[in-house]
Amino acid sequence: MDREPPVRPQRVARRLGAASSARATAAPNRERTGGSRSIPATATSFFGKPPALPSATMRAPLSPALAQLAAADPVLARLIEAGYAERLQPTAHDDLYLELLDAIIGQQLSVKAAATISARFTALFPNDYPTPERVLALSVDELRAVGVSRQKAGYLQAVAAFKQAGQLEYDVLSALSDDALADHLTQIKGVGRWTAQMLLMFALERPDVFPELDLGVQNAMRRHYGLTGTGRLLLARMTAIAEVWRPYRTTASRLLWKSLHNAPGEVPKPAQ
Repeated sequence: MDREPPVRPQRVARRLGAASSARATAAPNRERTGGSRSIPATATSFFGKPPALPSATMRAPLSPALAQLAAADPVLARLIEAGYAERLQPTAHDDLYLELLDAIIGQQLSVKAAATISARFTALFPNDYPTPERVLALSVDELRAVGVSRQKAGYLQAVAAFKQAGQLEYDVLSALSDDALADHLTQIKGVGRWTAQMLLMFALERPDVFPELDLGVQNAMRRHYGLTGTGRLLLARMTAIAEVWRPYRTTASRLLWKSLHNAPGEVPKPAQ
């Protein structure tokens, strides 16, 4: 997939219980603006040709979310018919502290690099679990020795301090609205809007999150909707298109990631 290096959805397999954790990358905040929408009857490539999709096969009835998305948007209908929806797996995770540590480690890294550093980082702790107290006790040099940058070392310790202060309890966070939770999390140094959105989408499985700053979603929408431009103009057109996806913008975004074979949220199965 064509992609710029600075921002990329991440996912690293973890062996802490049965959990796997969503990767996140902090992205700079940008203003979202409104605009008119126009969805073509068939998906087209950003380069003028339809993107290659897997062959369709007999499938089970669609879930309410997929059925509504297919009825509302012919582009998503095509992706669903092509079989991408069948690859979406549950991602809920009640250890939001661990999710945020993973998110920080994965910022601006490939999946492979993030997995390597994550494994080295967790190996520093008994039972491979980075308790807040032990994270805060590490020096910056100790964190740098496992591949964490000096800046990220500070971010990891900021997350640990936030957890230690009782600000990352699942029961409290899960009761907050999407906007309130994003505001709460972005108090942490190193956690931006994108990171908060990924936590909402994957750890908490909130159904109506649209990560408009995500490079993968932007590339997918350029490809499938023929969008051009950058900056506020691109964000305005994306946001307008996504209005008809409510209240299932999370599922729509995951379909778009899957269509690029670049989806945060699942760990690819090894080749048989």
